[in-house]
Amino acid sequence: MAYGSGLGTVVPAAGLPPQRFTVPGGRVRPPAATDGESGSSFSTELVAIGVLSIHTRPMRIAVLADTHDQFPPSLPAQLKQADEIWHLGDVCDPMTLAEFEQLGRPIFVVQGNCDAQPGWPLARELEREGVRFFLTHIPPPRAPAGCHAVLHGHTHRPRDEVLHGVRWLNPGGLTHPRGGPPSFAWLNVADGRIVRWNLVLL
Repeated sequence: MAYGSGLGTVVPAAGLPPQRFTVPGGRVRPPAATDGESGSSFSTELVAIGVLSIHTRPMRIAVLADTHDQFPPSLPAQLKQADEIWHLGDVCDPMTLAEFEQLGRPIFVVQGNCDAQPGWPLARELEREGVRFFLTHIPPPRAPAGCHAVLHGHTHRPRDEVLHGVRWLNPGGLTHPRGGPPSFAWLNVADGRIVRWNLVLL
């Protein structure tokens, strides 16, 4: 599935004019399509009669950690362009997430050592665009087998390093940051790789 908006061109069989279409809301859908099938089905049909060319942006994930009941007032507005929001623990009061939930984006949370929500797991394994992520609060002594990147919080310090072929990432702390201002990060993923990790200082 393609994420976000984009523009594509269908080049049909010889003798027919190309058709242009948009990609609204992450679906590949020519204007005349009405059968309700997913974008991948359309791609298969179009490739069968010609060539499908499409340009879309990477999946964009907002990564937060260590809110501890508060965050800068400007933060929710900055997350409107996220496809998903990941919180790496120490939310504390669950109502802290209310403003983020109003954005209507999927939110994935892991439980920190200052959280007490039984519905939040201690860790999550997520795969996005072919990249396998391990999300947790306290960094483990080693990366779990098979993951491409470990994302954690707890230290309140930004991190971006590669150890034994695995990328370790921390967006820093939104409350009580150490060594700098409050921060979060944008994670862009596409085509089986991390395209960009961008730390945002608040």
